[in-house]
Amino acid sequence: MNTGNNIVLVIGAGQMGSGIAQVTAGAGYNVVLNDVSADIVNSGIVRIEKSLSSQVQKGKIRADEMQKIISRIHCSTSFDDAAAAELVIEAVFEEYDLKTKIFSALDKICPAETIFATNTSAIQITYLAASVKRSERFIGLHFFNPPQVLRLVEVIPGLKTSRTTIDCACRFLEKIKMETVIVKDVPGFLVNRINAALRLEAYNCLLEGVASLEDIDKALKIGLGHPMGPFELAGPVFFWRNWC
Repeated sequence: MNTGNNIVLVIGAGQMGSGIAQVTAGAGYNVVLNDVSADIVNSGIVRIEKSLSSQVQKGKIRADEMQKIISRIHCSTSFDDAAAAELVIEAVFEEYDLKTKIFSALDKICPAETIFATNTSAIQITYLAASVKRSERFIGLHFFNPPQVLRLVEVIPGLKTSRTTIDCACRFLEKIKMETVIVKDVPGFLVNRINAALRLEAYNCLLEGVASLEDIDKALKIGLGHPMGPFELAGPVFFWRNWC
């Protein structure tokens, strides 16, 4: 990230991709927000505008600052726009084949010095890095949803990720005001692995009749300071399929 053009390509304009684009542009980077159609990209821009408007209303940023941030985000539906990027952050669906197809295509377009990062929440980085010829410049940057609010990023080096790539990624994250933890390339990484264990124990407590569903959620929110309980977080579809 030292060539000076400060261009970051974000692949995927959904909830995560648009959030990453917003915090990156907010730190002064030029962002290219890419997805498969102009409609999807435009939806991502609308999502960013709503988020920034909320910050303006709360007095966190000025209206002119919002416009400057928006002006740094450029829409794209072509991987050819990756040719000038210093950093690529992939934030598409959790599908191994889709992610590797994207990185394989970008590997032929991006300069050799471009760093590839994946926002995967579970797929091991080493497996994804095998799809490109720059495994030493491939890394996991796991943002949490929404990135505008949750400032943690898990930095996950793959088996061949270089120290230089790790350092570059951490400097970038520091510039966009994110907090980082370095995590080993294991299934689920750190936070999701711990959270999965917590959810499993909550489900066991419900099955054993230790407390009601509502009281388990209440206990974890008040007792541990969680913003949502495990069952509240799982949502109504989960209950219909698993508990009814």
